Amino acid sequence: MTKRIVLVDAAGMSISMLANKMNEAAQAESLDVTTIGVSDSAARDQIATDQPIVIMIAPQVKYMHQRYEDDYGKRITLLSTLT
Repeated sequence: MTKRIVLVDAAGMSISMLANKMNEAAQAESLDVTTIGVSDSAARDQIATDQPIVIMIAPQVKYMHQRYEDDYGKRITLLSTLT
């Protein structure tokens, strides 16, 4: 059974590029994992559909972290930026 990861940001565009890179890496390592990037407005439906093992929140929407943790428990993590 494929494990799923959902990445969440404000608009879903830039996070989709990261999701694509993560999918490429998973495929290269023969991992049974699929990652999808979505906007906050689409996240609830996507999470309900995919039942992901982890939900990652982008830095620009880190203020939503507590709400996601309240709704979905400990499967929430914040993505960090590299400086």
